[in-house]
Amino acid sequence: MTTAGLFADNIHVRLAGKTILPELSFGLTMGEVTVIVGPNACGKSTLLRSLARLLPLSAGQIVLDGHDIHRQPTKQLARRLGLLPQSSEAPAGLTVHGLAARGRTPHQAPFRPWTRADEEAVEKALNATGMDHLAERPVEALSGGQRQRAWLALALAQDTDLLLLDEPTTYLDLPHQIEILDLVRRLNRDSGRTIAMVLHDINLAARVADRIVGMKDGRIAFEGKPADVVTADRMAELFGLNCVVIPDPLSGGPLVVPA
Repeated sequence: MTTAGLFADNIHVRLAGKTILPELSFGLTMGEVTVIVGPNACGKSTLLRSLARLLPLSAGQIVLDGHDIHRQPTKQLARRLGLLPQSSEAPAGLTVHGLAARGRTPHQAPFRPWTRADEEAVEKALNATGMDHLAERPVEALSGGQRQRAWLALALAQDTDLLLLDEPTTYLDLPHQIEILDLVRRLNRDSGRTIAMVLHDINLAARVADRIVGMKDGRIAFEGKPADVVTADRMAELFGLNCVVIPDPLSGGPLVVPA
């Protein structure tokens, strides 16, 4: 197995007595944007949470740069790997700036003061997500879309090489979905950050991904470049969707049109 990167090696995950991921193997290609798609309850979020060490494994292991993540100190792992979960709750009264600042926790040490580098990382994250003008607004006073961008700012302030995003466009209208995904693409291109995320919209996935992974019933059904895997046959296999796939008039990539 290649040592660089994040890999799930024959992992088995059970939740509430039910097998969700049966002996699944999966790896992230460093420096790429990987998008995981599939029908509801197929195991997409469970896979992402397992990769972030939020769920226990019944079997197998997950390794980061050749080391089992379950044997790594929490702060050490958090300096390399960040996660934006599907839904989160902020403490009452916490501001947007305060939420983003929590992304700097893995970089803190006992008696270490808040530094200019910490503040710059938070400011950069707030600017990137368009939340700088709402920095002093309480998180609970935000709209759903604003709240999602505030949580994304926390993930960006963490400043990790690998970033896992579980449905980052939830609650966002279409223009803001495009804005967030374009931001993700820029983060990848400008800094070489490795990003894996779950999306429901296959056309948005094809727009942003270097690689698309299709999941069904807790297993990897297929994976590859968007042009290779976003086909009418694959969409029927994965979603039971009758469709045609045409070239996107802007990007030239695949565009799914329901039949």
